[in-house]
Amino acid sequence: MVFKSKRDVALIALFSSNIFLILIALIVVLTTLNLDSLEKAFLGGLIIVTGGLLVSSVLFISYECRETSLFIRNGLFFKKIPYEQISKAVSVQFTMTDLLSGYRVLSSRDGLILYYRYGASSIKISPTNKALFLAELQQKTPELSIEKDD
Repeated sequence: MVFKSKRDVALIALFSSNIFLILIALIVVLTTLNLDSLEKAFLGGLIIVTGGLLVSSVLFISYECRETSLFIRNGLFFKKIPYEQISKAVSVQFTMTDLLSGYRVLSSRDGLILYYRYGASSIKISPTNKALFLAELQQKTPELSIEKDD
């Protein structure tokens, strides 16, 4: 089952403004430096690729419960977490500090922190229907501990 990421307008605006600033910086470099046409074409391509990657990582977030693992897609990037590695899910309301730190694949303040036994050890996500997502995850991972953080 595929779950889309919940979206908060304020967070989308925050991430979009950061993307805008990065692209403006690249455009300023492109227009102010005395470059030949090949270098300008390379920087122009870099601007387009960077913009596309950043925009896709904000707009195209999904969480898919597959047969043996949780598949998390963030634009062109993805992460696979085997169910047997997931130990705990904590339902939280993220603060701005939480949103700007840690390994996160989300676009909402209302989300979950999944703890697992390898790599970064936790990931912050925000499925649109947390209850249904947790029920599906609990079905795939019976030993999963579910908590609510106040």
